[in-house]
Amino acid sequence: MDERQLQWIAHNRRWRPAAEPIADVLKRELRRAPLKVPRWRSRVAGVLAEVTDGTFAEHTWLASLRAGVVTLNVDDPALVGVLRMQWHRALVDVLGERLPDLGIVDVRFRLGPAPQTPGRGRASGADAVGDDAEG
Repeated sequence: MDERQLQWIAHNRRWRPAAEPIADVLKRELRRAPLKVPRWRSRVAGVLAEVTDGTFAEHTWLASLRAGVVTLNVDDPALVGVLRMQWHRALVDVLGERLPDLGIVDVRFRLGPAPQTPGRGRASGADAVGDDAEG
């Protein structure tokens, strides 16, 4: 055997680490870079909490902000139209006035599911679940 063959054998006999469980990898990565709530979400939720009433906060969730359109999910089909008529113009005006840097031009009310995580997602809360397009 020559030197090259002996090096190959020595290299291949070294202990190689076993595969790491995916759960351990994910835990480590989440600690390193936790999931973040977009900055716009807490700002919009704060304004909504200030200007809306209890019925609004109980039945709506901040879903997304995309291309200047805030989408709010509503959990009751009967309230979608009522909330739209009662709050649409007022919210567009207030959000556009208080948050001009977000460029909000419309607010849409959609029938949508409640957040899956308990205790999260009301429009009056800063950590709603949904599509986080901007932030």
